[in-house]
Amino acid sequence: MESDRRLKIVGDFLGSANVFHLAVNELMEREARDSLGTEVTLSQLKLLKLVYLTKAEKISDVAGFLGVSHPAASKAVDRLVRRNLIDRREDKQDRRAARLSLTKTGQKLLNRFISLEEKTTRGLFTRFRLDDLKTAASLLDHLSADVINHSETMENMCFRCGIYFRDKCVLREMVGTSCFFARSKRKKKSGAK
Repeated sequence: MESDRRLKIVGDFLGSANVFHLAVNELMEREARDSLGTEVTLSQLKLLKLVYLTKAEKISDVAGFLGVSHPAASKAVDRLVRRNLIDRREDKQDRRAARLSLTKTGQKLLNRFISLEEKTTRGLFTRFRLDDLKTAASLLDHLSADVINHSETMENMCFRCGIYFRDKCVLREMVGTSCFFARSKRKKKSGAK
């Protein structure tokens, strides 16, 4: 009886977490569409932000971050290159690698999105106490860590924190995951090229 009750509550929780995730994404997509027009999709904005914050050098890095196939990541980069939002230069030492960077146009667009993101999120959750939000975030991180610990294949998986790049990801600390974002930050600090 207790296990049936637990199962129902866990199911309700997972449903609520999924609805929350979808609601936030839908809000951000709608805000981006309304403010930026049809210039880019939310996925493309995530890719611009990834390139800006990291040294994404291989299409496999982009694929891992976005959670898509290598061909899909390659197409996504190609689209942004054609639209003059990303510059891609082949690495002379490693032909599989490409130096990705934002163009001036791409940087301006990303800056507009970051301002929009800050404006949108500033108004969210104002009726909740900051300590309650911290507690909820901690609970979600601990629940995520438990899920990761129950899987043998999630050790180096990037959980695609999306457009919310977390410098201090509790999941990395709890379970020792090493996502692309964390690896690229270490590369930047060590001065690796």
